[in-house]
Amino acid sequence: MLRPVLRPMFRPAAALVLASLAACGPSPTPVTPAELPAEDQALLRCQLVGTWRLAGVGSQPQGMTAARWTLRADGSGEYEEPEASERGSGVAGATTTPLRWSLTGRNLNLRDDQSTTTFRVDDFDADAMTWFLYDSSTRYTLARAGTAEPCPPPPPQPAPEPEQQPDAASERAEDDGDAEAPADADPSPAAAAAAAEGDDG
Repeated sequence: MLRPVLRPMFRPAAALVLASLAACGPSPTPVTPAELPAEDQALLRCQLVGTWRLAGVGSQPQGMTAARWTLRADGSGEYEEPEASERGSGVAGATTTPLRWSLTGRNLNLRDDQSTTTFRVDDFDADAMTWFLYDSSTRYTLARAGTAEPCPPPPPQPAPEPEQQPDAASERAEDDGDAEAPADADPSPAAAAAAAEGDDG
């Protein structure tokens, strides 16, 4: 599972609220296409690379010991989930799960050996993002942990080709070809021969 388990040990202020929400049962949202222009998708793919720390669930902020996702440019990554100490307070360590990630429009797919978790990236920039979890219709706020690598600017759009304008010689040739023969001209071979004899005389 590549999404946080909401444990009260590192979210004491939100424990009762989260427990009541869990009792009601979250309503999943069907995964649907979330289109994004090609240039924006390339920017989002670049900005996703790095380590992201869970900063908030809904309106509830999270501590520095919250879950983390690390996404690499080659499509690999890890999900890190903190573990509670035996005494029930503090964090004893973390469980790290390898993952593969892919992006289709705004839909971010995180896949491990057992399942695929799909988020929709609603808002994003170099240092903060909002992910919508379809499974529970929950919004996660994420903050970058570390420094973002600069993303290359989008490629320039090719300039439209100018329309070809016909030159004067081509226009004259077309006009000459379109010129009509005189109305009284006889195009028959006999008339042509008679005209030739008249010229000889």
